[in-house]
Amino acid sequence: MLKMLKISFQLRNVVAIAICLAGFSTNMALSQTSDCSFRLTVSTANVYLGNAMSISGGMIITTTPDKPTSTFGGSATLLALPKAGYIFVGWDDGNVENPRVVSITSDKTFNANFAQCEECKKCDDNPTSTKEMQAVAPMKIFPNPVTNILTVQLEKEAPNGSLAMFDMNGKIVLSKSVGGDTVQIDLSALSPGSYILRLNENGKLSAGVKVVKE
Repeated sequence: MLKMLKISFQLRNVVAIAICLAGFSTNMALSQTSDCSFRLTVSTANVYLGNAMSISGGMIITTTPDKPTSTFGGSATLLALPKAGYIFVGWDDGNVENPRVVSITSDKTFNANFAQCEECKKCDDNPTSTKEMQAVAPMKIFPNPVTNILTVQLEKEAPNGSLAMFDMNGKIVLSKSVGGDTVQIDLSALSPGSYILRLNENGKLSAGVKVVKE
């Protein structure tokens, strides 16, 4: 009898965990045997640049600045919403998807980063406009065209900066932190075509340099 109760208890835990991963409500009776509620925080470093939110099943879970943190378990969609004059440049963990689908199976924090493009102001806030290419970018790149590995030589070290790569539709496709004045970026996952590379430093994007991926 004791053995049967033990097996029954284990099965209830397995079912509860499966329900949690599937994104069902944690208010079910099975949650008594396996708590699938976790702390989810979706924020932005500066709400004057943009906001971030998470949704699931058409309902808002978190939103900045009013409710950046909530309790949730399952699958959620993250949204980064830049304000006029700014653009989304990626999440703190390096992911650049927007919207982004995530699975919340433990406490998670996601921070959206935005940047202002000074040169883009002259070009209707288009981060890939060729009109502003007359401005000198604070970097040199080689080889260009490039097949896989692109080497970026910055004019000076940018310890708090990152490199942001945009496609010709203005969508960010890659972000990489800068640790010194020389950075290597693996572009093997990108489709052949033209891209614009910019330095994001202290919330501002530099003039861009055109990169041709073969």
